[in-house]
Amino acid sequence: MPDEDHIAFVDESGDPVLHPLDPQFPALVLAICLFRRSDYDELVLPQIRDLKLAYFGRTDVVLHERDIRQRRGMFTSLGSEANRTRFLEDLTQIIDDLPFTVISAAVDKRRMPRSPAPAIDLYQQCLRIGLANVYRYLDDQVNRPLPVHVIVESRGRKEDRRLRELFDAFQRPTSATPETAPGFELSFATKTAGHVGLELADLIAYPIARHVLGRPQAHDPFGLIRRKMFCGRDGEIQGYGLTIIGR
Repeated sequence: MPDEDHIAFVDESGDPVLHPLDPQFPALVLAICLFRRSDYDELVLPQIRDLKLAYFGRTDVVLHERDIRQRRGMFTSLGSEANRTRFLEDLTQIIDDLPFTVISAAVDKRRMPRSPAPAIDLYQQCLRIGLANVYRYLDDQVNRPLPVHVIVESRGRKEDRRLRELFDAFQRPTSATPETAPGFELSFATKTAGHVGLELADLIAYPIARHVLGRPQAHDPFGLIRRKMFCGRDGEIQGYGLTIIGR
């Protein structure tokens, strides 16, 4: 397989606060969608653009999971239930067909001890695990991993600055990430910046969280997502495509 650079998009579902615990959604999931850059440019962008044009007549629509699920914003314009169903089916089929790999880390807060630790620590822990598994995946898949551009949803000036500091610390060579490890180039963006990869990461994070909490959805989107996850040699995803902290 020829060497090729990759791009990763990171988004989360849930919040990183342990206390007070939100009983309605006691989970945090960090989802990473990893693409070969050529696939992203030549396949992902055109297919999502065409979907938006077909249903909304414009390309600046942001595919936000909560807005779709709660029928808010632009997604009220889908009109009839039949048209909404067609849109969801087409979106699901595109996600199924697109070439990308899912790597995620999750916290089931019900299993975690209450702690006064800063909220960002859980997020950082998930990101560290996710990036380590991105490295493992690329080390398995390509001859000479090239630098990976990592685009993370911006979470505020203070949070972004602290995350960059820890991101830089993660880059320092260790026994787990030797000098031959690919570099990770970090940048921040908002969902409205038009990064389709961030939209896809947003779409898959919530179903993963529902799976972690044992609350499957009727149409089983996690089954589709699981097929795209980084797997071990025996097909296991725990510790690869989905690491659940505390289990």
